Amino acid sequence: MVQSKRLNVAMNAERLKERLAPVREMLARRSAIARSKGWKKERVEKHWNDHAFRRRVSRFKRAYARHGVIAAYLLLISDIFEFGLDDEIRALMDDRLPELSDDAQLLREVIED
Repeated sequence: MVQSKRLNVAMNAERLKERLAPVREMLARRSAIARSKGWKKERVEKHWNDHAFRRRVSRFKRAYARHGVIAAYLLLISDIFEFGLDDEIRALMDDRLPELSDDAQLLREVIED
């Protein structure tokens, strides 16, 4: 997240809770449905460790480190809430470049120079 000194950004953030209320309500409804379908902590952990699930995650481009974990969490959420967003998540994550740490970025710049 990038800090902003723009007043409009700060003022908009003041109303963020209200703007996100419908999203929170939808997620609470979906969560109740998921729990009624057996998505408890144990099932989530079992799904996370399942070889088929991990194969799905490994098919992402650059599915390593934090990038791969983000992709895994997005797929997990889609599975639990039955969003059916595999293709959309794949397109989003495959087009995104993994972020470099500050040290890695510095090293990259030195190598390029």
